[in-house]
Amino acid sequence: FLLYVATLSLALWSVVAVVRAVDTGELGRRIAAGTPRRAIAIFCWVLVALNTAAWLSRIVPGLTDSSTPAFLAGTGLTTLPNYVQDLAVWLPLMSVAAMWLWRDSGWGHLVVASLLMMWVLESISIAADQYLGAVADPASTVASAAMAPVFVGVGAVTAVPLLAMLRRW
Repeated sequence: FLLYVATLSLALWSVVAVVRAVDTGELGRRIAAGTPRRAIAIFCWVLVALNTAAWLSRIVPGLTDSSTPAFLAGTGLTTLPNYVQDLAVWLPLMSVAAMWLWRDSGWGHLVVASLLMMWVLESISIAADQYLGAVADPASTVASAAMAPVFVGVGAVTAVPLLAMLRRW
């Protein structure tokens, strides 16, 4: 639990440090006019919608059932910290940042690029986690080696708009 708290705290205070250190006006002036801002914003909103739907499709049924939700089986947890972080912080932040990008705000360029990078790295780490978890415990109900290529693919797809942004800086 304390590792999750430390990770969330580090992430949030890193956002504050970046926000204080970056001149978003200058960043906005340096970005080439050819950046496909609106297409990238739409991509971000689609990812937010899909991720939100995936999490809520597992959470909502558990709200009316007094037994432990199926998504917690085998985890030993009472809730999933990644659901809390995603639904409370990262998905709303990406939604707002995509709107800023749509409007060509320097904040949009900075936050969207940062979050896309986080999602690429997260996808790769989930792929590794799924593969190594399944190898360590083939009977695991929470790790599947078959999911590793899926998350590598998600990371690769997410890298496309990220690279489109970064090559313009």
